[in-house]
Amino acid sequence: MSVPYSIKTLTPAEALNLIEKGAKILDPITPEAYECYHIKDAINACVYEVSFLQKIPELLPDKTVPIIVYANSATSHESLVAAQKLEKLGYGSVYVVEGGIEALVQAGCMREGSADSLYEQLEYTSGSYTAQAESAFIGWTGRNANGKHYGTVSLKEGVMHIYGENVYGSFTVDMTDITDLDLEDASFANMLITHLSSDDFFSVQSFPEATFSIHSAKRSPEATVSSVNHILEGSLSLCGITKKLNIPATFVQSDTNTLVLEAHFDFDRTLWGIAYGSAHFFRFLGMHVVFDPVSIEVRIVLKIAD
Repeated sequence: MSVPYSIKTLTPAEALNLIEKGAKILDPITPEAYECYHIKDAINACVYEVSFLQKIPELLPDKTVPIIVYANSATSHESLVAAQKLEKLGYGSVYVVEGGIEALVQAGCMREGSADSLYEQLEYTSGSYTAQAESAFIGWTGRNANGKHYGTVSLKEGVMHIYGENVYGSFTVDMTDITDLDLEDASFANMLITHLSSDDFFSVQSFPEATFSIHSAKRSPEATVSSVNHILEGSLSLCGITKKLNIPATFVQSDTNTLVLEAHFDFDRTLWGIAYGSAHFFRFLGMHVVFDPVSIEVRIVLKIAD
């Protein structure tokens, strides 16, 4: 972890010596994490909160007392951000501990809290998760040279099974429930929806559903809870055609029984036989050109079945 040149660092032994002489200790992580695991006598002020700058003068009124700031892992940056903010507030002796909280514990600092350690992990409760269809969001965006249209389709049902690294399942979309969100004129919006539902595009009367089947999921290298952490390897059945489709996705276990799935991706509609406006199939389209990629945005909450 690179340290800004203005931030002073201490080894755990140096930090421990300064603490014994009366230095204050600051833990800049969330209150929930602080309750789980923190250094004894550490003051908690979450650096992620907007109110951090207002809380610090109340918690640390004497700006001349040395302040020891630690991160909750050797690679996390919250201590650096907190130290920079403290310096801007006028605190003259601010130090960041090399190695974070675990290094302090190994050096002899006492820890407190309800957990034996503190770390984020990409592990999920094993079981069969059912999609909460009523709260799901599936957005679409189609484009041409003049602009774009966007709207939604409804999730009909979905299930995902997670057993260690074994992930599989399926999600079914109700293609009869296409909506438009960008056209203010209802007549134009209805015209667009009729066009999209027709055989020019999604042939909704013949194919009222679309299904994405997950065959497996590969964890992405250097995955985190805020990044694309999995590639869903599967197939999309749309307009009577089934083809392989891999989707970059983010899994977050929000609680023991709840998983949130987020995904943002493009797919080439022409691979599923949707040729209207595509220059791959037609010449001299003029104003009727429609770009081949369709953008999809997905957010689905899943809960373990009782």
